[in-house]
This record gives sequence, structure tokens and C-alpha cells, in this order.
Amino acid sequence: MARGLGFHEAIVEELTAREGEASASESGVPLRNPSSLVVLGEGLGLSQVVAELLVRLLTTRLETEPTLVILVGFTEVQRRSVLAHVTRRRQATHGAAMADLPTVGEVDAAVGSAERSKLYAAGGCLFVTTRILTVDLLQRRLSPRRVAGVCVGSAHRMKDDSGEAFCVRMFRGQAQGSGGSGEAEARGEGNDGNVRGFVHAFTDEPTSFAGTFKVEHVMKALQLRRVFLWPRFEARVQEYFGSF
Repeated sequence: MARGLGFHEAIVEELTAREGEASASESGVPLRNPSSLVVLGEGLGLSQVVAELLVRLLTTRLETEPTLVILVGFTEVQRRSVLAHVTRRRQATHGAAMADLPTVGEVDAAVGSAERSKLYAAGGCLFVTTRILTVDLLQRRLSPRRVAGVCVGSAHRMKDDSGEAFCVRMFRGQAQGSGGSGEAEARGEGNDGNVRGFVHAFTDEPTSFAGTFKVEHVMKALQLRRVFLWPRFEARVQEYFGSF
């Protein structure tokens, strides 16, 4: 990567690299993007990384379907920080034309079901509470086939029985009541299952992974294929901070 771009962009490059030539889902259906766990050193700018990823996705997916990215499991502080970073980037790049760009916002208890349906249909990037995402997937208000991918925050907290893990299973069409089963699901053609979309999980609490097979448990719970470790001593991080 060229000097001066920073390691945040390097992480985004890794996450958005196309997977077609090397690997595929377990069902044999090629994934559009591989799914990954990103573990950053504390204080290295997790919110900026997520914001850069959203900007990239919004830029590259404007003319593609599906165009909706769901974010779940992030803290309020992280949500506010990501939204602020995305807004600044878009203002700098598009100015007044921002009004014509896909929505980047939040869906919480204050947003009614009818309005949520409209937001989902419009595309963009939406922070959604785990409870609301679960309900909307179960009630078919949101079809996983309309979602380009899912970003999961606080990855170090994820377990098989966490709400976010259940949402990922519904996204993949593997949870009871999700609508995908049998031969059609194996081909990625279930009623709702989406095996082509990405799932990326993020954390900046590496010490939380201390313990036997903790990383493996998180990756299994969220069905992640790769792990990217970005400690403070990583060469590109050192190069970035050394340029100031």
C-alpha cells in the first residue's frame, strides 16, 4: 500500500477484496466478499475503520443490488463516532450533493415498522438494534436477500447464543423460521438465506480474546472465515504514526 494513505484504508482494502478466485462458501456458492474478524489494538480508531468501510461500500455499490448494509452490536459511542466520520467524509467529497446519496442512519425503537420497511427498501447503511433486526428478519419485514452484508460490533462479546449470532444465522438462512432449507438453501436460493453477502466483525479489545479458543468461538458463532490482527506494533501502523 502506498505510504501516506494510512492503515485504516489498508484494512478496508483487505475487507473489500473480492474472493471469487480462491474460496467459496461451504455450500459451494462463491461469496461476493469473504467474511472477517478484525481485531485492532486499543485506540487505533475502530470507528474510523468502520466509517471508511461504509464510505467505500456506498461508493462501489451505488449501482448494484442489494445496496443495504446492516450494522448491529455497536455501542452508542461507536455509532455516533462512525456517523460523524461518514458525514464529514461525504461532505468533503460530495458537498450539497449529499442529499442524493444513500441513507446512513439509525433504526431504533422510535422508528415504526412502516418507516423501517421504507428505509430497508431505500438501501444505504443502517445501524439497527439487535432486537429490532431479529423481529424484522423473523417477520419477513427485511429479507436477507436485500442485504449486501452485515457489520457486527463488539465482536469479543459474541457467542453462539448471542442475539447478533442469531441474526447472522437468519441472514444466512440457517436459523429456524428463516425460510431457507433443503436443496434450494444449499444452492443459496432459499426463500431468505443470503450466502453471497459479507459479515465483518470488529473489536478493539484484543485482551478480551485471552483464553482457550476464544477467537475460534467468535468466528464460529458469526461464521467468519478470516481474521485480521492489527496490533500497535504492526508495520503499517508504525509507518503511519511515524509519518507525523
